[in-house]
Formats: sequence, C-alpha cells, structure tokens
Amino acid sequence: MLIMALKLIYLVMTRIFAWARLAVQDSTAKNIEMLILRHELAVAQRRDPLLARKQS
Repeated sequence: MLIMALKLIYLVMTRIFAWARLAVQDSTAKNIEMLILRHELAVAQRRDPLLARKQS
C-alpha cells in the first residue's frame, strides 16, 4: 500500500513539474518538443504496427 502511494505521489509531482516547465517555455522550445514527441511516436508506430491502428 505504501509503495502504491509513493508511486502515485511521484507521478503527480512529475506531472506538476512538467506542466510548470511548459508554462515558462517560449514557443520555439514548445515547437521543438512537439517535433521530438512526434518523431518518438512515429518510431514507436514503425516498431509496433498495432500501435498505429490504435491511434486511428
């Protein structure tokens, strides 16, 4: 039970810090991050074709 609570706290805190980081970034940094995430998704879809079908 304690381990699950710690995992939940960790996930919540990482999301909060990620949102805070995005709030202070300028638009160029956000655009670069979006390009990187799209690339990571494309690579994942090439490795697992089922992932591409689930997105549709």
